Amino acid sequence: MSFILFCTVISSIITYGKSVNRILFYDTNDTYMDFFNSLMFEDKPYENKVIYPPLANLFYYFASSFIPRDIYNQGSFAVRSSQMGRFIMGIYITFSTLLFVYAVFKVKKDSLEENIILILILLLSSPFLYLLERGNLIFLTCSFIMLYLYGYNSDKTLIKHLSFISLSIAAAFKIYPTIFGFLLLKEKRWKDAGICIVYGVSIFILPIVFLGGFSKFPLFINNILNATKTEGLSHPRRIQLSIANLFNTLSKIINFEDIKHYCSIVTILILAIGIIILLFVNYKEKWKNIAIPTLLMISIPSFSYIYSMAYIAIPLIYFLNDEEFSKKDKIILSFFILMLAPFPIKVTGYVESLGLYAMMFMLYKEGIILIFEKLKNVRNIENKYLNKE
Repeated sequence: MSFILFCTVISSIITYGKSVNRILFYDTNDTYMDFFNSLMFEDKPYENKVIYPPLANLFYYFASSFIPRDIYNQGSFAVRSSQMGRFIMGIYITFSTLLFVYAVFKVKKDSLEENIILILILLLSSPFLYLLERGNLIFLTCSFIMLYLYGYNSDKTLIKHLSFISLSIAAAFKIYPTIFGFLLLKEKRWKDAGICIVYGVSIFILPIVFLGGFSKFPLFINNILNATKTEGLSHPRRIQLSIANLFNTLSKIINFEDIKHYCSIVTILILAIGIIILLFVNYKEKWKNIAIPTLLMISIPSFSYIYSMAYIAIPLIYFLNDEEFSKKDKIILSFFILMLAPFPIKVTGYVESLGLYAMMFMLYKEGIILIFEKLKNVRNIENKYLNKE
């Protein structure tokens, strides 16, 4: 991956940045606009069809309060061009980067030098470059998920509760990190799961008080449902990683539009199998238990753009924590490289999807085998018990 990163830097210098442009959002005039567009709704996001959860909108509402009103009234591009707009963006990127560095150091076991190299490689990877260019909240969300994974098994009550709060914040930014709460159910930690749910529901719902009150919650849900319908198939110039987009691409390759009708069935099936594996399969390697919810977060949402692949950095870090590497691990590492490497040629989206679904197939196959082995062992125990009687 370092070699590919080196090639990307060299090709960027030779092409005067054009090779990097292939990685970033197609509209070169729209940089940071995920952030700045979200500042424009103040306390009425759901009347404007926004689908972000209340905490995310409250964050943007707070950030918008620092913008002078005469500039704010000129629109999001004027805010981006203003001194205060750039200043706020700088603070956001600085804070997000520092939190990410802190989170990586918490979960990564290697030396200072090795951790710094890993952080640099991740920040210059394809999905991270994309989300930095967009100014998207996934950067913060990724860090809060890592902080949850660092502390949810802690013997210290304070750290454990802070980890639950971290997951709640991540879910209140992007919803999908909720699936990491299933790790508590897997371990049959019912009390901790209940506490985490209380934190999660509170942090998710209560901010809506500042955004028009609880009466706006049905409007928020309706916005999500409508967005799911309209974004189910990818925009022709936006790179998506979802199962919906996979079916859309296949329909064009084989020239068979009807294949898209099976998309919902396959998506539900993959989600159901993933949740069963997440709840009932305990892989020997910790990174695999973390990879399952991560892969679901990336592939299931119908509007999963290339920056969603930044989540894969989480299981990668745990994968690199393993001290021994087998031949199979080298294949797994190649999947991670496909998902993260900033290739200097126009293949962004295709190679990431290849790595994503190859890893999903491998983990699902192993998980299903482990489930059948577990069922076989249960049956053998029952037979022994019956024979004794």
